[in-house]
Amino acid sequence: MTTNTRIAVQADWPQLNAYDDRGHTYGFPTVIAERDGHLVGYMASRAGREDAIECNAIKAESSFIALRLMEAYESILQAFDVKGYIFTMRKDAPDFLQAVLRLPDTVRYEETAEHVFGMRMLHHGRRQRSTPSDTH
Repeated sequence: MTTNTRIAVQADWPQLNAYDDRGHTYGFPTVIAERDGHLVGYMASRAGREDAIECNAIKAESSFIALRLMEAYESILQAFDVKGYIFTMRKDAPDFLQAVLRLPDTVRYEETAEHVFGMRMLHHGRRQRSTPSDTH
């Protein structure tokens, strides 16, 4: 079975709301994971936030799917030259939460009884741009 990830579009919102009834809003990017045409996970940005990219929801049928969603989400952000993002994670999935917090360039900066707030810095694997002195 293959799991495919893609950017969600507005037509996906009803399916996302049926999958997760916590009442999230979906901003760009929101990434969904599908297997055999069925939704098996998503990672959503908070809509309406203008000062930062914030992932405020991630839900998946397994930690593997959640990590695939993170890879897809981060590759989209890197394509737009975003240097990092902040995230909110519920503490009800402690194994996945600890796996995310162990990733390089991930910082936990606040915690409540139910949530952990963190930041991920992204590194871009692009070639260094040449300068006029490099071309002589």
